[in-house]
Parts: sequence; C-alpha cells; structure tokens
Amino acid sequence: MDILELIKAKRIEKGYTISQMAKKLQIGNTTYQNLENNDIILKVHDFFKIIEILEIPLELFEKEKYIVISESDFNKLKESANQIKDIAERIQSNANIINHEKINVDLEQKQKDRPRKQYCQICGKPSKFYPLCSEHALMYKEGKITKDQYGNFKLKE
Repeated sequence: MDILELIKAKRIEKGYTISQMAKKLQIGNTTYQNLENNDIILKVHDFFKIIEILEIPLELFEKEKYIVISESDFNKLKESANQIKDIAERIQSNANIINHEKINVDLEQKQKDRPRKQYCQICGKPSKFYPLCSEHALMYKEGKITKDQYGNFKLKE
C-alpha cells in the first residue's frame, strides 16, 4: 500500500470526509482530493499535518520505499516550517505597512496639490477674485481701497 492509499484508508477509518480534512488542513476540498488522488504532489509539510490529524504513526512508513526520519528530525522540520510561516507572515505584515505608508504619502501629496481656498484680505470671505472678494475688488477699482507699502490691501481712511 502506498502512502496516499494508506492516508485515504486511515481517513475513511477515522470517519473524516474530504471536506473535513480539507478544512483541518486549511485548503480547498478539490486540492485535498487531488492530493489523495496523486494529481498534485503531497508536500512534506502537508504530509506531516495529515499524519498528525489521522494519528498515523511514523512506523507505518518504515518500508524500503519510504524515507523515515527520526522524531528529533521531524521536530526540527516542524519547527523550521513554523519559522518559515512566521517569516512569511512578517513579510506580509511589512508589505501591508508599506502599502499603508504609501497611501498616506499619496494622500498628503493630494492635499498639497489641492488648490487652497482663497480669502479676501479685507473681510476674510472666500474669494474667487483673490486677494479680494468681488465686493472689495469693485471698491478697489473705484479707488476706495489702496495697497500699503508691503502690498497688502486696506480701506482708504
């Protein structure tokens, strides 16, 4: 009996459906079915998760055509897999942080590029005719408003 036949037999013996196994492994039903049918390659990490779930002792794989590792090597492999998973999660987290920082920089740039509201130097109302509102622009044309030595507008006294 090859590995996949043994896994399938143990799954059925334990009463697990393909869907339940897929959920325990956090993969899709089709993916798990493809693993059992040898349509896709069974990864070492998935193999160890499956034998843990199905409580298959490693001794069952001590035949000539299987490579069996010691428990300490198995634990080292498991630890390495966990470390790789942690590193991948940190990389993803850093990528998210970088994306948020880029979004913030883009927003700040958009705010800088956005035209500022202009206000009349005399009354402080929003003005389409900056530096004066339409009312004070008319008064400037009539000579009722002048500029001081610094270029600021002021009402004539």
